[in-house]
Amino acid sequence: MKHILACTLLALPFAVPVWSTQVKAAEVLPTVTAQSTVPASYEIARYVREWIPGHWDYRYSRRHWIPGHWATVWRRNWG
Repeated sequence: MKHILACTLLALPFAVPVWSTQVKAAEVLPTVTAQSTVPASYEIARYVREWIPGHWDYRYSRRHWIPGHWATVWRRNWG
């Protein structure tokens, strides 16, 4: 008797999600997505030159000044 009761209690959590998904399937409503308000011309990805400022770095057991420089980086939505 204890074996049957234990198996029933173990199987109960697996049976509950089946019942709940059948109820939720009838309640699904279609969603309408809004269109982007940003014009397509602003959604352009391009390379941009960006200034990297100088900073102190610790190399070879000493502090060294790393000078600033221009770097080319890839940016999205850069109009």
